Amino acid sequence: MIESSVAREFNGWNGDTIVRWDNGQIWEQIQYKYAYTYKYRPKVIVYRSGNALHMQIEGMDPMVVQRLK
Repeated sequence: MIESSVAREFNGWNGDTIVRWDNGQIWEQIQYKYAYTYKYRPKVIVYRSGNALHMQIEGMDPMVVQRLK
C-alpha cells in the first residue's frame, strides 16, 4: 500500500485521468468510469487487489490505475 496526497486539485474520473501526487508519482486511470467531484489535495491510497492496482481517493470509489512515474 502507498499513501500520499494529490498534488493539487482533483476533479474526478473522466476515463483517462492522470493523477499527480505530492511525492512526485504520476498515476493513470485505466478502467473506464466517469465520476465528477472537486477536492483540493485529497488523501490517496494505492493498493493491490488480485493483479490490479486500485487507487482510493478520499470520498471516491476505488479506480484501477497504473503508475506512469
